[in-house]
Amino acid sequence: MSQVILPPTEPTEPQPEAPAPSTTTALIPQPPAPEPERPKYVYEYVPPPQPRAWRAVKWPLRQFFKGLILTGSAAKHHKNVTLVILALLIAGAGATYGVYRATHPPLPVPASASGGTSASGAGGSALPETPFTVVNSAAPPLSPAVIQWLHAWKTHDGKEAWDALSPTTQQGFEAQGVDESAVQQRLDQDRMQGIEYDQFIYSGGYFYPDGSSNYTVEAIQRMPTGGHTILTWIFVVDPSGGIVVAGSLN
Repeated sequence: MSQVILPPTEPTEPQPEAPAPSTTTALIPQPPAPEPERPKYVYEYVPPPQPRAWRAVKWPLRQFFKGLILTGSAAKHHKNVTLVILALLIAGAGATYGVYRATHPPLPVPASASGGTSASGAGGSALPETPFTVVNSAAPPLSPAVIQWLHAWKTHDGKEAWDALSPTTQQGFEAQGVDESAVQQRLDQDRMQGIEYDQFIYSGGYFYPDGSSNYTVEAIQRMPTGGHTILTWIFVVDPSGGIVVAGSLN
């Protein structure tokens, strides 16, 4: 009997056996799983609130510039219409200026403003000769009699006002029926009506060649209603110092 011999088979590698669970490894606690990384905090800038004034102005400015941009864009696309509108605006401005110059003629320039101090002006034109003399001198100080008279009207004192007059003037008033009591009666009447004289403006004065002097005073007459009236008083004082003419008696 014959024997059949099979070809040799390739040896197979032994498979590693799974380790048996160790009691020691099962008793050791396993570390926890790492937590997912949190995103870092990112600072976000918040602009401060705008002032109310700027918020109120910002919108009109924005509309203004927006209108300029739109106008420029429209002018760019409609050049012919733009030229016509500009011509009309220029013509209207010229007509308006012409009407203003016709209705508002220029004021004459005085000689002092043009720099002329002599008979010929700065431009060489001769100034007209005046048949009179203009004297611009400093006003003399008020006479004591005038100051006494003004104080009498401020305090409603008839005797003080009467004593400020010269003897000749007192005699002339007495001949007309006006004496010290009449002056006091006039001042008492103003007091009862609430009329006050609390401000006087010395507007000018000068001396006469004979030694007498002239003074002009603006008296502010205040009414009880709050209004006021400006009275012009002209005083003439004789060389002796007494008032000859007092415009306030009128």
